[in-house]
Order: sequence, then structure tokens, then C-alpha cells
Amino acid sequence: MSDEEARGKPQPVKTVKSSRDIVGVIQTLLVGHARKTGTPLSESDITQLLSDLWLDLEIARTPADDHEARQKRRAAFQAKLSEEADGDLERIKNRLFLKAAAKPKRAGDKDSDLGWDPFTRVLTAPFLHLLADKRGNGLENGMFSRRIVPGLLNATRLLVGDEMIETCRLRCNETLNRLQETALDLDTDKFWQKVYLDRASKSVRAEIFSKLVMRLAKYKRRKTWFLRVLNGELALTQESAASDADYDWQFHEGHFVQWLVAVFATSKNPREYKPTIPATVQRDYGPEGLQIAEQVLRKIHEDFERQQEEGVQTDPMAM
Repeated sequence: MSDEEARGKPQPVKTVKSSRDIVGVIQTLLVGHARKTGTPLSESDITQLLSDLWLDLEIARTPADDHEARQKRRAAFQAKLSEEADGDLERIKNRLFLKAAAKPKRAGDKDSDLGWDPFTRVLTAPFLHLLADKRGNGLENGMFSRRIVPGLLNATRLLVGDEMIETCRLRCNETLNRLQETALDLDTDKFWQKVYLDRASKSVRAEIFSKLVMRLAKYKRRKTWFLRVLNGELALTQESAASDADYDWQFHEGHFVQWLVAVFATSKNPREYKPTIPATVQRDYGPEGLQIAEQVLRKIHEDFERQQEEGVQTDPMAM
């Protein structure tokens, strides 16, 4: 066939027989780019290289006209690429028939307002279900203002001591570093659930909450102290309240009982400690410590029954 006969005919396109051929082409492009520039490839670099490959394939499928026509066609395909893929790497890979595995959509971190400090997240995990949402919805149904979290953590710190808190904080940081794979993990609920359920996180909670049990031996006095400290801290954060109801919200006896049951007791039976707590109490405080722990749990439920009779809105079983 003469050159004249070839003009206007589609150029032959080499058939790709397997995904290995495509990978080989892309690998050659990537290696060549890296050697040429001497810099690591970013996602934008990879996107650009695959975009160029897309353009070459599109042009190869069209008639071989003169240089000017080919340049116009390339510009048209460039516009098409921008419109269809909009610089998205996954779309470009799919356009090149590289079937990228669909990534499941990650559920966002619904408790992102609590920050990325793993210690805070690990310690609040048992009572997250008691908190209203970020807009204050749920307060009218007895849920807690999210503004109470710093106060609860600070009150716990004052009772168990800075030394234990700092030791446990370091352990939580180690857990985070061990479990985290990418920076995006910190913005997903799935990742934080993995942190909460990790054995090391459970151990941290057992250490702190078992010592907190011991500090509640003088239950009535400690309860009064808790209410005073927490409501004092809430008053300092009223300007950051999410709603009028949140602005007026206070921490009452009923909330105190709900919180203790959430951090101490099993979800199936609020009259039983989570197994790790009595085990830790026995290890650190012996039989006498176990007796104190049982007395504390009994006083919590005596308080609950009294509050029910008086009409205090609280329900330890709502977990």
C-alpha cells in the first residue's frame, strides 16, 4: 500500500493480549520519567503520564491525516480527557481499560470534634453513645453535652494522678502508631473503632478505671466533688455551645450514674464490672481492693434506684 493510499486510513493498533502488556507499557513510562527527572513520582505525575498514554491511544485509533489535523485532534482529545476524567487518576486508569478495584467509601469520623489524641479517644470510647451529636441534638432526650468530655477527663486525671495519665498516654500513642497505615485513617470511624477495640487500649482503660474505682470509696463525697468540678468547667465553655439547650446544659446526679455504669459495667448487666476491671483491681490492690470495688458498684445502683423514685431521668441500661 502506497503512502497516498495510507492517508486517511486508521493506523494499526497493537492488540494488548494481557494486563501484563499494559503494565509493561506503564512501567516503562514511569521508569523513564523517574530517570529523566530524578525525582519521586507523585500521584499527579502518574496521572499526567497515564493521560498522555490515553491521548496516544485515542490518536492511534483515528485516521493519519496531516500534521495540522493531528494537532487539532490531539487538542480535542485533551479537552475530552479534562472533561471526562477531570484529573482523577482512577477515571483515567479505567478509561485505559485498567480496571482499578473500586475502593469502598470510607465512613467519616463522627467524633472528629474530639481530636486525634489517641488517649482522649480511648478513654471516651465507653461513653460515646451517651453524647449528643455535634449540633446538640439529643440533649432533650437525656444525652450529654459534648462539652463535658474535657471535664470528665480532667476530673479523672485529678483522681488517678498525672503519672498514670502520662504513662497511659504514651501507650495510646504507641497503639496509634502501630495501627495507623495512612494519614487518612485518622479521619475514618472504622480506624478509631479499631483503636478502641485493640487489646492495648482495653488494658489502658482497665488501669485507669480500676484506680478510679478505688478513688470512689468515699462515694457520696466524690459524687459531690464531681458535680462541682464538672459544672464549673461547663460554665467556662458556654460560649462554644452548639445550641441554646447546650448552653444551659448541666451535669446532674443522673448523668453521673450513667457515666459510671458506662465506664465500669458490662453492656449486658450494669450490675457487673467489665471483666478487666476486677482483674486489675485484684492484681494491684488485692482482696481488700475487690471489696471496695463491690461496695462502689452497690452504691452506684442504690443511687440509681433512689433517683428513679425521685424522678431523676437516668437509665444505666440505655447503653
